Amino acid sequence: MSHALSRWLRWLAAGLALTLAACSVLKLAYDQAPTLVSWRINKALDLEGAQRDTARAAVREWFAWQRKAQLPAIAMFMERSQREATGTITPALACERRQEIEGWLRAGADRAAPLIARVAVQLTPAHIDHLQKHFKEKDEDFADDFLDDDAEDRQEAAEKYVEKWMERFYGRMDRDQRRQIASEVERLPFDAAAINQQRQRVQNNLIVLLRKLHDQKATAEQAQGPIRALLHDAIMPTDPRQKADMERWISAGCQMAASLHNHTSADQRRTVVDRLKGWTADLNALSKAAPQ
Repeated sequence: MSHALSRWLRWLAAGLALTLAACSVLKLAYDQAPTLVSWRINKALDLEGAQRDTARAAVREWFAWQRKAQLPAIAMFMERSQREATGTITPALACERRQEIEGWLRAGADRAAPLIARVAVQLTPAHIDHLQKHFKEKDEDFADDFLDDDAEDRQEAAEKYVEKWMERFYGRMDRDQRRQIASEVERLPFDAAAINQQRQRVQNNLIVLLRKLHDQKATAEQAQGPIRALLHDAIMPTDPRQKADMERWISAGCQMAASLHNHTSADQRRTVVDRLKGWTADLNALSKAAPQ
């Protein structure tokens, strides 16, 4: 479930990065998100009957909460970002904005914990084994994409990943900008292997927790606290060494984000401003609309 929630958060970010068509892609994607997330949870856990109904209801409840509680603030964030995107930005500003996003993630985790607990206490060892197998398959996909044995290929995969995300916001990068991306990626104090270790740490912690909850015959109320702690640890590790690494990575990411933005052209900044305007309007509309 933690993996599914993190997938939703990444998926929402990808949805926000889509170019809006005449009919709003973002609004359509958000309205369909509960169905997609429920499907992914079912695929990961192989739920049946009442378990599937419980998970579906939990997902819809979380999205109904997020629509009212968070989308207005995200819309204001997007509106502010329009003004900021027209000029240069500093690493400090990039980190300040990232801190806002982390606040939404923490609030979302707090709201999700009791909902996830309802599902978690219904899981059998077979469901947990299925989830562990699902994680293994996703790890293999990640390794295929980013953990090639050849160092140059790994570097190129990382560059392409960053380039793809830049182009979703700003439009096509030119040759000099691609060189800048390569230089920034090379200077990062982490790589795909480190990211994969963090992914696997969270996955393993979840599997251990689910088995423990099952063995203890925990109630949903008893499961809430450990699940909330796991979600928060996934956002920012509590282990001092892991936390220090994460903070160092975040600082480097803020440096890279500011540098890459500051190497965009006036036309590219107008492109991202136009997209932010569309997303702001959509988020405002979504926050006022009743869930589908």
